[in-house]
Amino acid sequence: MPHFFFSYSRKDTPDQHLYEFYEDLCRELSVRAAISIKDVGFIDKEQKVTADWNKTMSRALGTCKVLVPVYSPNFFASSYCGKEWYAFGTRLEAHRKTTGESLDCIVPIW
Repeated sequence: MPHFFFSYSRKDTPDQHLYEFYEDLCRELSVRAAISIKDVGFIDKEQKVTADWNKTMSRALGTCKVLVPVYSPNFFASSYCGKEWYAFGTRLEAHRKTTGESLDCIVPIW
């Protein structure tokens, strides 16, 4: 179960700094929260070619604690990013309806 789901536009992936940021964030959270580095974050580029993409993405979005969207013009134009946000937001809304508690679990990166 990943601690966070890293949501970004695939059109931004030529920027190597995007992956470097993800790796730095994983290392930092692993140390600060004493979480195994393999359990810290989920990024779709780490999926095996043979993986069932929809099932893997759904599982990660359905179990992660935090959504980390990387804001960019491409992010806001991406239907996939919108679907990821919607899936996570649906979980937050269900939690709020069940418990009355609103959670701040979306941490955007500018």
